[in-house]
Amino acid sequence: MLPLVLAIMLVLFALAAAVVQVAADHFSIYSVASKHEQLYNAAQAGIEWGKAELWRNRSSLSDEQKNYKGNLKDLAATGVSGEEIAFDKELSPQSQDKNIKVYVTILDCNYELDELASYSEDLPPIFPSADISLGVPEGSSAVISPNRFWEERKVFLIRSKAVSEDGKKFALESIVTIER
Repeated sequence: MLPLVLAIMLVLFALAAAVVQVAADHFSIYSVASKHEQLYNAAQAGIEWGKAELWRNRSSLSDEQKNYKGNLKDLAATGVSGEEIAFDKELSPQSQDKNIKVYVTILDCNYELDELASYSEDLPPIFPSADISLGVPEGSSAVISPNRFWEERKVFLIRSKAVSEDGKKFALESIVTIER
């Protein structure tokens, strides 16, 4: 009888260890998903902050075409007086998680490459102000604003990067047009 009791106890100990391992794995999965969601939300808050900054500064945005010479800072969105709106700007920590830092960069898409500069994957798409049109070819139709031109709009790329204190990162980008 004693060997049977010992065998049952051994099986129960093994099952208990397996249950503890499964519970730890589930907690780990949910913890990683939760951290990923926190980083996403922080990065999205940075995008929204960038949109608000562009809207707040819309009347004083520079119309000057930028010249990319190899440094991404050459494309920083600026006001008429030349001050940068946001280039790698650190935002205040979110109230829900003080351990995540958010960095926002707003780049002007109205630029040309300098002769000596080479293409980089970090570059935003080029939207020269004078060449942008949202016209609909004759014989076509559009539900919203057919044949409307974007001459009074500027195109920007907002990049937001959230970084946790343990080094995990999450980045988002958004193309934004601002009517002047």
